[in-house]
Amino acid sequence: MVYLLNFMRLERGEALFLGPNEPHAYVSGDMMECMAASDNTVRAGLTSKFKDVDTLCSMLTYATGRPKFVDRSVVAEGSSRQEIYAPPVDDFLVSSVVISDAFQLDSWDSATICMVEKGRGRVSTTKEHKGGLVVSRGDTFLVPAGRKLCLENVDRNSGDFVLWTACVNCPSSSSSPSRL
Repeated sequence: MVYLLNFMRLERGEALFLGPNEPHAYVSGDMMECMAASDNTVRAGLTSKFKDVDTLCSMLTYATGRPKFVDRSVVAEGSSRQEIYAPPVDDFLVSSVVISDAFQLDSWDSATICMVEKGRGRVSTTKEHKGGLVVSRGDTFLVPAGRKLCLENVDRNSGDFVLWTACVNCPSSSSSPSRL
């Protein structure tokens, strides 16, 4: 497989889009991956899990060339910012939100999955953060459709609060932040 795969080294902030039935592997480092709903994880080696080489060979696209990079749009508000990655599919949109003090994300038309990469923050659906939830690295939570998300860095002396979000990539979804 090493002769069939493109070896790529990505820097922070770079993103790739791989369509269905495209083989990929991660060699080292940390990354965020978002996949469309699927039940077709097929393995062919380097794992103790079930391997199905015949199925894998029959389903691959065998497309050649380099993968498509996903453009990133950056929305900055003061010292905080949101980086939005919108792949060429409706299934999902991913964003990284770096909060140095406070930030608000507008509501989406779909539920949004959130994961904390770094720091500690308070998340709530009101600007006053009443009843908010304090989250830290590794925590995940779901924001229901139609709810704004108010974010506050509760440990500013330790650096930024970094959050990743994933939601449906539909034109009517709003992912524009506004400063609190």
